[in-house]
Amino acid sequence: MKVISKQLLFDEGQNGVHTYRIPTIICTKNNVVMAFTEARHINQGDAGQIDIVYRRSEDGGKTFGEIITLLSNGKDTLGNPAPIYDEQNNRIVLLHCFNYGHLDERVIRTIGATRDIYTLYSDDEGLTWTTPVNITKQIKHPNWRWYATGPNHGVQMDSGRLIMTCNHNEENIINVETTDPTSSHIIYSDDHGVTWNIGASAVGKTNECCGVKLPNNQLLVNMRTRYRGNVRGIFISNDEGETIDEFHIDPNLVCPVCQASIINYNDLLIFSNPDSTERENMTVKISDDYGVSWKESLVLHKGAAAYSDLAVNKDNKVLCLYENGEERPYQRITLVTLEV
Repeated sequence: MKVISKQLLFDEGQNGVHTYRIPTIICTKNNVVMAFTEARHINQGDAGQIDIVYRRSEDGGKTFGEIITLLSNGKDTLGNPAPIYDEQNNRIVLLHCFNYGHLDERVIRTIGATRDIYTLYSDDEGLTWTTPVNITKQIKHPNWRWYATGPNHGVQMDSGRLIMTCNHNEENIINVETTDPTSSHIIYSDDHGVTWNIGASAVGKTNECCGVKLPNNQLLVNMRTRYRGNVRGIFISNDEGETIDEFHIDPNLVCPVCQASIINYNDLLIFSNPDSTERENMTVKISDDYGVSWKESLVLHKGAAAYSDLAVNKDNKVLCLYENGEERPYQRITLVTLEV
């Protein structure tokens, strides 16, 4: 692997926004790249006035337009942008979450306050969008409290099914640092993102996750976990996300408690995360045996770094969009283009 280009897409203070966080990215068959993120207006925290914004490229990620605000609701929180590219319909589907800005995750987990899930889509590669639709009743059990879509790109299976990886919790948390009854789970759509269903849920102490389609139409999901320390959890589904056939820990993927991303690139799995027990050392790794082992790796940023997402453009280049900085991981969001 080698870096072809590196560019700053979102920077703290840009457009008067305190912090940009939670990057996600997709690319269409016409080489349109959509880079989504949260615009956290007041501070870098997960609650308060948060909008979903994006930048759009028509040349595979070489150049981008201005920052566009897609979703905003005053002082409330619109977050966890989770895009899926429906290649069959050339449609971009975007899932996201809503809660009132004065309610943070701890409060929602404890008292069960509103945390709703919405979806919208674009059939012209991000130029225009449908009105958001609330799909909470379709994909959230009544006893689930916290809920988060992605945050990462979704997957399309051989049948055309769209899959988004999510996580939830369903019981009271007194100390989130010592008790973590969250679970990764799947939601899926068989009608190009119009209606949704709940799929498989993983074991407890799993959290933000990202899926990838293997050549035999298996779904592999790579998870943030507190299950066994600073490692990643993995589950395999043979029925496009409806049930889990295998769960294991990958001791070769060291990770802090942090989000990560994974894609299938010409039958190579490519994985991005902070390769450390701290949020630092953003690294991209390659597996040529579908995650059994990880061989080649490339450090993109040695300093503070956190969330990331991966995509492949139509020039067969890998795009990695990631949070990084000097003093803290959330100072900026950078896009790196890689040749593999």
